Amino acid sequence: MYAAGVAGAGHGFVGVDILFVLSGYLLTGPAVRELVETSRVRVLPALAHRARRVMPPMALVVALSALVAWFVVPGARRRDIGADVLGSAGFVVDWVLGLRGEPPHPSGASASPLHHLWAIAAGAQATLLWLVALALLGRLIRRAAGREGGRVLHPTRRLLALVLALVCVPSFLFSLWQSQTSPSLAYLVSPARFWEFGVGALLAVWTSGRRPYQSRVLTLGGWLGLAMIAFAATSLPADALWPGAWALLPTIGAALVIASGWSTGTLGPSAVLSWLPLVWLGGLAYALYLWHWPMRTFAAAIWGESPGVATVAVAAALVPAWLTTRFVEDRFADSPLVRRRPRSPLVLTALMGLAAVLAGLPLLLSPSPFTSTPPGGRMPALTSLGAATLGGQPSTDPARYAVDRWEWVTPDPQRAGDDVPASDSTRCVVDEQSASPVPCQFGNPSGKQLVALVGDEKAMQWLPALEEAAKGRSWRIVTYGKAGCPFVAGQTLAGRDHYSSCDEWNTRVMRALAKDRPALVVTSGHARTVWDAGRPSTNGMITGLATRWQEVRQLGSRVAVVGDNPSAPTDLEACLSAHPTRLSQCDFDRAVARNDSAFPVQKEAAAVAPVTDFIDLTPWLCPVDRCPSVIGNVVVNRPGARVTATYAATLGRVMRSALDRVLATE
Repeated sequence: MYAAGVAGAGHGFVGVDILFVLSGYLLTGPAVRELVETSRVRVLPALAHRARRVMPPMALVVALSALVAWFVVPGARRRDIGADVLGSAGFVVDWVLGLRGEPPHPSGASASPLHHLWAIAAGAQATLLWLVALALLGRLIRRAAGREGGRVLHPTRRLLALVLALVCVPSFLFSLWQSQTSPSLAYLVSPARFWEFGVGALLAVWTSGRRPYQSRVLTLGGWLGLAMIAFAATSLPADALWPGAWALLPTIGAALVIASGWSTGTLGPSAVLSWLPLVWLGGLAYALYLWHWPMRTFAAAIWGESPGVATVAVAAALVPAWLTTRFVEDRFADSPLVRRRPRSPLVLTALMGLAAVLAGLPLLLSPSPFTSTPPGGRMPALTSLGAATLGGQPSTDPARYAVDRWEWVTPDPQRAGDDVPASDSTRCVVDEQSASPVPCQFGNPSGKQLVALVGDEKAMQWLPALEEAAKGRSWRIVTYGKAGCPFVAGQTLAGRDHYSSCDEWNTRVMRALAKDRPALVVTSGHARTVWDAGRPSTNGMITGLATRWQEVRQLGSRVAVVGDNPSAPTDLEACLSAHPTRLSQCDFDRAVARNDSAFPVQKEAAAVAPVTDFIDLTPWLCPVDRCPSVIGNVVVNRPGARVTATYAATLGRVMRSALDRVLATE
């Protein structure tokens, strides 16, 4: 429901936490029983048993996704998907995505069709970890038995729980820490998830050798567990750290639901969960999980991102999920050849992994249709690129910008998302959870005139222009940035939820500005509403911006507001990649793009607060009715409706002139 965009399931990603608990329970149970009965765990047969169900459907989905990506996904993005294919085949795609900096919840055509396989990879790593840990424990027990004269020793549940806790506790602490410092990495990589798998493993230890019995406590615990899962899926705070302490809700909730199955009563959650349609859907769960995300991302790439497209695509995934379960998963799992030769699934896994790798190699080696350096390889100076080629008053003649093909463009349009300001690459923009501003220094470190750049990522996009404007000046630039957080007075929003950490960040930034008293505060942003009288309000935003700017002016600092840039279409990167020799196909309407930005709100707020100077860079970003994607050999926009760092840098002269006028006013 979460992937399909169903209303009310905004935190449906907690299903992954439930999956880890269930996997830990189902996969550890047989190993625990074997250890208790024989004091040993056979790792390879256990892995082979898992591989015969997991690998064939996954290899099919990975290979077909690679094939479809070749025709649907443009240019250099294919290389990322190729790397995801190789990572999936080796069950390390969680690390591939995490180290690449992929967001935990991508959307639209820019998302990798294999992003969801991070959970399969993390689960495989956890399975291997637990099996090896239990096997080593069995070996230690057998050694102890040898020292006891061959007397048979069996591990107790307490001992098994202790061994599992030795991994669970550090993993949970790592999850808490990493969720604070790097939420995206914490969400994706396996060490932050081992503890969830371990909860299921501990449950397997508790149920080992235990017969079902009638228990009101277990029955009530099961219903409590369902309530915990429902709350986590629908009502978590917008700024909840994940997978931090909040992840205890679906994790413990899932464990309680599973444990309730040990009660022989008929009033537990099993009365609902055993409903035949749910049982049928549960039988398709693995294949449906494999298919739903590629179907969703490829549908977005072909028909555009919308809730309707997402819902239909995920619903349609039921068809290949049923076919895969019936003719691939069940056939391989029940094959007489596989059953007669216990280790043959490992050979099959290796062969299918190799097939997936071969399917991904063409994507990985896919060349870009663009040349990103001029002949000779020497880049011209910024003063002869991008906005600098437009002069003091850009031409409004559309013919000047109607260029379908450039000999070279920078950055590569397919890699424009990597062309970010230094404030992004040095992590000066704090995440959604943090309320503590992090000041970062740029410009002249010993400069006498302090210029502060404050706001969200859309404000930080102007840092390269400020840095160029500061050259030869005694300007020391300090940035205060926070993800998705406008510099405004009032209650801010994250989606439709109160963004409390942003409010606190605003308060602390004002304290820092009151202490430092910069000569100039430059700000911008993307937000158009704040929370006012129980609802999102544009008028509240106008008032809040004007109030905040007046407060800064009362500190003795001048205020310059850079109007938000026209919002480029979300699929602009894909469009440019698909039309490398007809770039004008990707031009977009300036009036619509400006109205979709925060520009109108900022302009009106600047009129309310006369102490503010408003800087309109639109003539240098989109000089004609149809905004060109490339100006002066430089790509203007990058994903997120932001300006590339290179193009922003070519605005240095324009920015300097505008700020000189601001500083010269009394």
